[in-house]
Amino acid sequence: RFGVKPMYYALRDKCLIFSSELKAFHHIFSMEPNYKNIALSFNLSFFPYPITPYKDVFKLTPGTFIEFTNGEMEEKRWYFMEVKEKITDPDYICEKFNTLLEQSIQYRLRGDVPVGSFLSGGLDSSSIAIEASRHYEKEFHVFNGVIDGKENTVDNINPVRLSKEYGLEFHKVDINKEFYENNLVPCIANYDDIMFEAGAMNFYAIQKEAKKYVTVMLDGIGGDELFLGYPKYLMYKKLPASIIDGINSVMPASTTLKYLLTRINRRGSKVYDILKNKIMFSLHLQEYIPSGFFWKDSEYDESYLEG
Repeated sequence: RFGVKPMYYALRDKCLIFSSELKAFHHIFSMEPNYKNIALSFNLSFFPYPITPYKDVFKLTPGTFIEFTNGEMEEKRWYFMEVKEKITDPDYICEKFNTLLEQSIQYRLRGDVPVGSFLSGGLDSSSIAIEASRHYEKEFHVFNGVIDGKENTVDNINPVRLSKEYGLEFHKVDINKEFYENNLVPCIANYDDIMFEAGAMNFYAIQKEAKKYVTVMLDGIGGDELFLGYPKYLMYKKLPASIIDGINSVMPASTTLKYLLTRINRRGSKVYDILKNKIMFSLHLQEYIPSGFFWKDSEYDESYLEG
């Protein structure tokens, strides 16, 4: 429904070919890179549905299915998330959230293979690991990546404390320069789309070690947004509702606009960011919001506003 598990497809000689991995198509026909799609993905940091890095190979849009008859294909939507009511009772929200979180984790513990979890020490992965261990009848293995030279960070200290407190089977995974040198190519080869996640190698290192003990890994990806885990979210508590409504009205922006502007040059990309966040940017100019909300401080340059 939400595109977590991708489905790729291609139409060749009135035959529908589909797979959950792009690599499978290499065994059926010759695949050619689509450089326009790749250029777009570099500007957006992802491949928007339905495009892929290859010509005439597509990714099924979340919430849709394909109807294929006599060589003709049609994509139809079967699911669209609707918000039917607005709930404001904080006690009910907390109770309902905890129930859904518990149910969701229990569903993912089903099966006859060993299950473990990533554990970064943050609120998201910690909540999942603790809840999973309560319902798991065997030893629950958790894995934490430790980058060489950054051993004494919260991301590494908290997992050790948490594992001792809740009786988790803790595994430390060392990640250093040598690992990168020896595993960069195998890591890239495991991905279908171009991977824009900076921590991809770290995930690969942890999964490689985890495979010795478990078959399925739980993680908290997306939890930072769910739990408002980034400092930039905290400022919303300080803004009046009228400003937040204004922000929400202009935040949705056209992908086409960004593509056209970024095709011009790097400054065009910054122009897009300003247009997309014009209310936020006006607050930044009044020193209410730091420049880091829009782009890295090292890239920030007031000259982008000239003209």
